[in-house]
Amino acid sequence: MSVWLPRIARHIVLSLLAVTILLPFAWIVLSSVKTLPEFFKFPPTFWPQAPTLEHYAYVLTRYDLIKRFYLNSLIITPISVVLTVSISVLAGYGFARFRFPFGRAIFWLIVLSLYFPTNITSIFAIFEMTSAMGLQDTKTGLILPYTALHLPIFLFVMYTIFKQIPRELEEAAYIDGASPFQTFFSIMLPLAVTGIVVIIILAFTAIWGEFLLARTLTTDNAMPIGVGLTAIQTNMGDTEFPILAAAYVGAIVPPVLIFAVLQRWFMRGLLAGALKF
Repeated sequence: MSVWLPRIARHIVLSLLAVTILLPFAWIVLSSVKTLPEFFKFPPTFWPQAPTLEHYAYVLTRYDLIKRFYLNSLIITPISVVLTVSISVLAGYGFARFRFPFGRAIFWLIVLSLYFPTNITSIFAIFEMTSAMGLQDTKTGLILPYTALHLPIFLFVMYTIFKQIPRELEEAAYIDGASPFQTFFSIMLPLAVTGIVVIIILAFTAIWGEFLLARTLTTDNAMPIGVGLTAIQTNMGDTEFPILAAAYVGAIVPPVLIFAVLQRWFMRGLLAGALKF
């Protein structure tokens, strides 16, 4: 009993936490397939009595505003992720393997920036810069801040990963005649792939769901789906909630798909210590 009671208690607590997290999501999914009269029925029903996909069809075929917001996110997020991951991998490898003037000082200044609320304190400066450069309400005006703000944490992750890879592997490649570029792309990148997958998933979810910066820098043309849904919700009210629920489910799908496809490498990266700072 002394062994089983703690396990049972732990599983009960974890199950309650899982239900608490998943219940709102389940309610949104089920509401998206309810008819409008059933949604406003009192007392409310959890399971839909006459499921319908007409709200999804409406969002996909007739609601052009939501489609534009969705397209903005599908452009802004992948480009920001590619830039963030590419720079983080290259910079992390450079700081981990090369020595150059003020290299250590620059690296630790970047690390120290993690302890400051840059997402809040820098938002005014970012707003002024994007306004001066004519990038307000543009995709570029979001891609550049997203890339810069997420670089410190992911650079530190990649630095830690490359530090854990033995230098003897690179030295053996040099002895065999491999160039620095061949060594990096053929040996170092494959060994660091689990960590790269970890930062891809973290960067995608962070940028896709970001709200404060997107709400500040966009008004209409470049507005992503997260901000766009809150903007149209105030105009639609509760009468169109099943349609909004369908749009919310559609906004959740890309991060879920990314994690579903890459979860094997993600868990392998966590177990291998990709997030041990």
